[in-house]
Amino acid sequence: MKKIISLALAIFLIGTTALWAEDSQDETVYDQAIGIFVLGNVSATDPNVCGLQYQQWFDKVGFQTEGFVYYNDKNYSQISTYNFSLSGELLLKLYETPKFRRTYSTLYAWFMAGYHGYNKANYVDSKGTYGEPGYVEGYYTDSGFMGDAMLGIGFGFDIVVFDHISIPFQFGFEGEFPNTVTAGFCIGSGIRYRF
Repeated sequence: MKKIISLALAIFLIGTTALWAEDSQDETVYDQAIGIFVLGNVSATDPNVCGLQYQQWFDKVGFQTEGFVYYNDKNYSQISTYNFSLSGELLLKLYETPKFRRTYSTLYAWFMAGYHGYNKANYVDSKGTYGEPGYVEGYYTDSGFMGDAMLGIGFGFDIVVFDHISIPFQFGFEGEFPNTVTAGFCIGSGIRYRF
């Protein structure tokens, strides 16, 4: 936990150094970015908003989308499992620091909607006493395809260094329903290349 707090503090300090900086002469704006990103609900076991990410800004409004696909061919349960997600976020720029020495930061609000599809290997407990007649050993069954909607809202802080390297830090609330109902505080980060 101390490592997470230290990392968050370091990212925050790097981003806020631009608050007291003077304007730079180079006003080039790189409004697109591509990279990797993970946003996880702290009450869920796996992050469902993650993967490759694309971001585009149009002055004060922007969007970003991320997605992933995962397939596991017959693991310990002897059932092939899959997991995929696609989500999009509307971004509203609240504040942007002046650019100084190729570094600046942005504070924004985000509103997320997405879709999460998956199957699960469900374990069925054994019945009876081992070695006695009528004993049935435990086994796995396939849940079949399940799909959930995802919704979220929160704030983000984007630190840009060397004009092109972007380190986003997002937090807020995210939920998923109707098959796997989760809702709670979420936190996420990643790394992107701005162009």
